Amino acid sequence: MNNKYFIDSSLLINFFRRSTYSTDDKIAELIEAQAIYINGIIISEILGGSKRNETSITACIDFLNICNMDYDYFIMAGQMIKKIVGKTIPLSDIYIAQHCLDNNLILLANDKHFDMIKKIYPALKYEQTISEKR
Repeated sequence: MNNKYFIDSSLLINFFRRSTYSTDDKIAELIEAQAIYINGIIISEILGGSKRNETSITACIDFLNICNMDYDYFIMAGQMIKKIVGKTIPLSDIYIAQHCLDNNLILLANDKHFDMIKKIYPALKYEQTISEKR
């Protein structure tokens, strides 16, 4: 597998809850291939949204690739904000989209905000998925 993915927090939270969701097999395969990228925002959202022991979650996060958020990154995200004026998009989704664009990552998510961002940034690789219980 050559593709690298950025996985949105809602899909990872479902995965870590150990419930059975339609996206679990793909996420497990991507973890095994070391093809998942996340950022600090996703880590915070996973820890805040999961009911599992924090130690077990951080142990799983250790197997994921972390995208850094440095000064230049925030400058680029600020430029993105200017281009999407008039649309209500959470700052966290702008940061996620910026990481995907900067690192040529495929975004796996289920969030209408990324549809809006993709209209302005067609280079955003976005696979919309619905995480349904099996």
